[in-house]
Amino acid sequence: MRKWTSKRTGSHRVTIFDATRTVPSGGAIAGATRGHRYDAREARVIHAPPRLPARRKGNCSTMNHDPFAPKATANARPMEDVPVINATARAPTAVWVWITVGILLRLALASISIGTNDATTFYRFTTEIHRSGLLRTYSVDPDFNHPPLPALWALLARKIAGGGVHLFSFIFKLAPIGADAISIYLIWKIWKSSAVCGAAVVAAAGFALSLASVLVTGFHCNTDPCYAMLCLLSVYLMERHRRFCWAGLALAAAINVKLIPVLLIPPLLLSCRNGRDAWRFLLGLSVGVIPFIPAIYVNRLGFTQNVLNYGSVIDRWGIPFFLMGWRNRSFDPTTPGGALTLYYSRFGRLLIPVIVLVWAILARRYNRWNRYQISAVTLAVFLIMSPGFGAQYTAMIGPLLFATAPGWAMAYACSAGVFLAVGYNLFWNGKFPIYAFYTDQLSVGAGMVGMVAWLVLIGFVIRILSMRAPIRA
Repeated sequence: MRKWTSKRTGSHRVTIFDATRTVPSGGAIAGATRGHRYDAREARVIHAPPRLPARRKGNCSTMNHDPFAPKATANARPMEDVPVINATARAPTAVWVWITVGILLRLALASISIGTNDATTFYRFTTEIHRSGLLRTYSVDPDFNHPPLPALWALLARKIAGGGVHLFSFIFKLAPIGADAISIYLIWKIWKSSAVCGAAVVAAAGFALSLASVLVTGFHCNTDPCYAMLCLLSVYLMERHRRFCWAGLALAAAINVKLIPVLLIPPLLLSCRNGRDAWRFLLGLSVGVIPFIPAIYVNRLGFTQNVLNYGSVIDRWGIPFFLMGWRNRSFDPTTPGGALTLYYSRFGRLLIPVIVLVWAILARRYNRWNRYQISAVTLAVFLIMSPGFGAQYTAMIGPLLFATAPGWAMAYACSAGVFLAVGYNLFWNGKFPIYAFYTDQLSVGAGMVGMVAWLVLIGFVIRILSMRAPIRA
């Protein structure tokens, strides 16, 4: 057993080794298999990379040998192939190139488009906020279902733009574009210690060029990429750096963008292996309550009705796709399928938290998955079981999916991207700047394209659940 040792470099503390030991070939520790490392401080398995051939010459830093690795014994697998995490290493030029390419793609699309109904809706919100005030708008406009912080960002974008929905939408999209840039960098940070040379650059480039992410961030005009990045940041701070308070604060910021990240609280809280870490996580999380206090105190009824009781639009995605039927394009509650869809939209939202809670308990009980995998499955459950749908929802899982399984992430990015492109084109008015005004549910054909992405998410969840031993994320 070795202890954590660290040294200071300027104002930064760099961890050079963690308290791990080799698991015997018999797999004496629950959830561990031969050759994996075991963190004694968290009582959990750290995923070991696959065994590599003999070291070869090259400039790939991930081929370095671990100077602290124990020598091979009869009952333990040699650890000389475990890479050293160089905390002071700088991002290679390729990462910055992909970040630049990804940003330029999103900026180019944002400059020639207005977006969807969400762009004009946020523009209308700013007018009502300017006239009635932020808190009173929850009573004035029943469509105003966002927490206060996104509304303040929209108000600032409107003030900078001066007038005109096109310029407003471009400035509004700068926040999601910046969030995607941070996600690209975090994905590289997460994968840079992989034993597979170049995996970090491939994963970062995959998200930078992700068709689904580019379309939602550069075109749609909503805030989902922002909370997706903050969710990834929260998991990264907890999993890699054990900064539980900061992780809670990052998740609190995500919840202040939209309430969907609330689903991550149970699995991340139960992933804490002692009370001290749990209390630190809750301390950071509690800061997120502060922005909600004025709205609840001044306009509790309007805020509760608009934000807390909000239900997404019924559309052809997931389970409602099968319930709505294929005869009519529009949703008809008088038909048997329409009645079932309406019933599921009312009570299906209660099913999602139950499934997430069960998943959080199982993840703690079996101790088989890391926090990236746990969080990605949580958001996948929401998308699979969701009784309502918005095209922008497809972006929420992208960063965590690339941090967990780039292969599945690329399959999802392509299928969801094609689905978004078909849907946007379906409601495009044929003019520039590009504007897609959703007036009805998606067609059956467009819904069938979306079902490919939905099935990819199901396959990803099955793959994670069927894992017998941890694999590195």
